[in-house]
Amino acid sequence: MMYSFAIPIPANTTEGDPVEQDLTLTHGIITHVEVEFPPGCAGLVHLVVTRYGSQLWPLNPDGDLASDGYVIPWDEEYDLTQAPYTLRAVAWNDDDTFAHTLTVRITLSPIAGRTALQEMHYILQTFARLVGIK
Repeated sequence: MMYSFAIPIPANTTEGDPVEQDLTLTHGIITHVEVEFPPGCAGLVHLVVTRYGSQLWPLNPDGDLASDGYVIPWDEEYDLTQAPYTLRAVAWNDDDTFAHTLTVRITLSPIAGRTALQEMHYILQTFARLVGIK
């Protein structure tokens, strides 16, 4: 299942007073994420995604996503099997003239559709992340 969210960010939206938008999903495993920065952003529009008030993407707390005319894609294995099934997009715009709209796309794999082998792979990947192997 793929979800798509448009996030409009007005000009002069500061990091201290960002646009925040809930990204409501369903139960499953997030397997792919894309953030589209339309042409004209010039690296002035920034985005982080949080859950439970902690930064999820990018993982480093002092980082954010920014680009211009580019889609930032990445594969993911994020467990979203405990409610609430909501992430939060936090965005700001250092552009003093133009508003910009980012698009966040999230692909979610329902647990019921996963084979036993896929589930074992997910469990092993999660364990490896927890112990610092990956």
